[in-house]
Amino acid sequence: MRTSSRTGQKTSAPYKSIFRVGLDFIRDALFNAAYSLNIALQSLMQFIDLKNVYWFSDFCHVQRQMVKASGEYYQATLKNLGNYVFELQSATLLVY
Repeated sequence: MRTSSRTGQKTSAPYKSIFRVGLDFIRDALFNAAYSLNIALQSLMQFIDLKNVYWFSDFCHVQRQMVKASGEYYQATLKNLGNYVFELQSATLLVY
């Protein structure tokens, strides 16, 4: 705690906690790594026409199918959860 020169009241320290500094450092490091990877992949795609690399297109197709399947699963889960909540609300309304 320090004393404010203007008001004379106790104020909190102007520095961040070590935990917050660590989180900011990790966030910045992850962002920089993702940005560097993005630049590297863009450079690679300029040198290689990836549309002609069959294994890469197959890999992308499999990844798209997996994402589509997981998206459908989560949509179904959310729909079931929504139905459950609606039924729960209806049941509570019937009690009153």
